[in-house]
Amino acid sequence: MNPHPKEVKAKILLHQRIGSDYFRLRMVCPEIARLARPGQFVMLRITDLKDPFLRRPFSFSQIFPPREVKKKPLDEGGVEICYQTVGRGTRLMTQLQEGQRVDLLGPLGNGFWLEEQSTRVILVGGGIGVPPLLCWAQALRQRGPGGKRSAKAPEASPELVFLMGPRVKKKSWARGSAGNGESRSGWPRRMEAWASKAWSPTSWSESS
Repeated sequence: MNPHPKEVKAKILLHQRIGSDYFRLRMVCPEIARLARPGQFVMLRITDLKDPFLRRPFSFSQIFPPREVKKKPLDEGGVEICYQTVGRGTRLMTQLQEGQRVDLLGPLGNGFWLEEQSTRVILVGGGIGVPPLLCWAQALRQRGPGGKRSAKAPEASPELVFLMGPRVKKKSWARGSAGNGESRSGWPRRMEAWASKAWSPTSWSESS
């Protein structure tokens, strides 16, 4: 059973452009970070802004659970989302400043799940749908078969395979260029470089 979602005013720690129209937004919100799981999402509204009235949904690209020892702001607990500017609401989000607060409601949704004794996981995604899978992949790399944590035995974690893009060709995420600032997978190279730092897959393929 999912816990009741929390409505909080989250402080923005990082707001960074990672592509021509892609951004990452990292926020401090311990109430949400404590409950969040990969595959879940939050509903975001720019604080005190009634137009647009409806919140926007964004899946987690990273989750930072609260730590007992708090040496920096993110140790309080936080989440990160990625978004692409596709309409008026997301264009307004590009004006958000670090230190500003936004209204979050979450976590929402059921999240991802894994069959017990799974030894291989194939993740399929594209475009702005990739960041939530990065969050899931990071969690899987810390778990052994059956979803049990295996920090001391990472070799017990399931094999991860990422399928994405229009072509069938193995490549590392930050490799290859179409000559226009984008990789052959269609992602801006800067965004791929960010993703490569966040998670390095066991194997990578582009698929049609």
